[in-house]
Amino acid sequence: MSISLLLEKLEANLPKDVTIKLYYLSTLPASVSSLYSKFPGQQDSKTICTKHFLVLTVNPAILDKNKEEHSEVIIYALEAYIYSSAHNVIIFVSKVDTTGYLDILKLPKSIPSPIRTVSTIFLQYLVAKYQKPGYKTIISLFARAQDQYLFPRSVEYSGKHVQHDSGLIRWWCRVLNPILATSQAEDGRGYIIIPGLNTHETLSYVPNKVDKLWTVGHPLLEITTLKGTVAPRYLIPHFPDDPKARFLDELDEELVKCGSSNGYWRSIKSLDQFWEMMAFRQECSAGRLVGFIWIVISPKQEFIQKKQVNNSSETQIIVNTDKQDLNNSSISKPNCHYSPLKKSQVSTPCLMNETDSESMSRQAGLNQILCQPRKRKGKLTGRIIPRRPRYKLKDSVNSLLSSNQAKEKNSNHKKHQASGQIVVDEADYHRIMELLLRLDFSKLERAISSSNRWIREARCTGYGRMKEPWGQTVIGKKINAYPNAARTDLNILEPRLLQKRRKKTSMEETTI
Repeated sequence: MSISLLLEKLEANLPKDVTIKLYYLSTLPASVSSLYSKFPGQQDSKTICTKHFLVLTVNPAILDKNKEEHSEVIIYALEAYIYSSAHNVIIFVSKVDTTGYLDILKLPKSIPSPIRTVSTIFLQYLVAKYQKPGYKTIISLFARAQDQYLFPRSVEYSGKHVQHDSGLIRWWCRVLNPILATSQAEDGRGYIIIPGLNTHETLSYVPNKVDKLWTVGHPLLEITTLKGTVAPRYLIPHFPDDPKARFLDELDEELVKCGSSNGYWRSIKSLDQFWEMMAFRQECSAGRLVGFIWIVISPKQEFIQKKQVNNSSETQIIVNTDKQDLNNSSISKPNCHYSPLKKSQVSTPCLMNETDSESMSRQAGLNQILCQPRKRKGKLTGRIIPRRPRYKLKDSVNSLLSSNQAKEKNSNHKKHQASGQIVVDEADYHRIMELLLRLDFSKLERAISSSNRWIREARCTGYGRMKEPWGQTVIGKKINAYPNAARTDLNILEPRLLQKRRKKTSMEETTI
């Protein structure tokens, strides 16, 4: 999926004549350590991470004609990390921030901010690009209201509206709610936890309560690949700059002190206890509400069955071919009288899609081999007679599965090719982000200078590695984006100013 589709969706959903410029930066796919703690007896699953940074700018010349036409000021940025493993794809929304200079466009107050529309479409774009058929895709974020995240001193600008804690949680639920309406092969559900609130209070923050698209709770047991009862530390992902990860690090110190080998902490034994203790953490109990929000997009059961049927049909073809070669290669069959063994005496591996007749024939062949008397091997003498090699059914099936996995790996590698306008490595990405955190967005003039400097530095860093033009203009085309905005307010007088018409007397009626 190319960036042109992202631009087309933005143009189709933004209000008419709303003009913004989009800058999209991403990193090369890099192998990172697994998000989950290593379970005893299992290998760490290989995880590939790509970082994505989206920036929106507007032209300040709309507000002041004296400004340069090519000058720009940043109004919004979103940073997301995408972790892809052999089991699922996790999109972690790291930071989102605004500068407040969106008021340059002078949009009517009745029209909601385009920031929410851009956030929804960009996350939908990432889901559609990086999801793998038949695997779960998870969006995870931690909603916590702060004055500024990415733009230093932007809170000093009077036009910046800092969202309060409860409003931010509602805003994120409205952003993620359209993603739940996915394709036919997918099934989406939202999960939310607000520490300190009960189920009824938490449901008041989510939309579409009638459709039951949201659940108060967490999906950690649903998205894990471990079976049975395991310690909570193996179920909780370790995201960067996340309160859950910091709590995990503190709890893991108990394992070192007490020398526990089963992975269970001394103070917390279950996930329910973990979330209860999270409510008492400083980040969750500082007088402001915070929210842990997930979106889990799972393949429907029909899609999974269809995929299994396609894979099993290919395996059945290989199995039948190998059996035919095996029959052709056999020269003679031994003749002996035998009594069939019971199933409890001989345990044989079960092949994929094996019918009853095939199973009986294979069992009979195995019984023939077992009933032959054991002979002592004699000395080999004479010339060596070469014989034709035979295929092994197990190896042929494994070779088929490994070839399918290799094809899937190659297709996933193509998917993971970075999709930004500029593609940089991890070191350059870190340097560009550090530059942004040292700029000044307190006043319009300083914000314009800082924005132009960051755009130039990012362009120079990505010189020679541009997949698309650096900075692409988007003009909204949606005419009836907000029907309520076109409604005019009626000037209604107060009831005390209204006067009834004076009734005519009988004398006046006769004279007329």
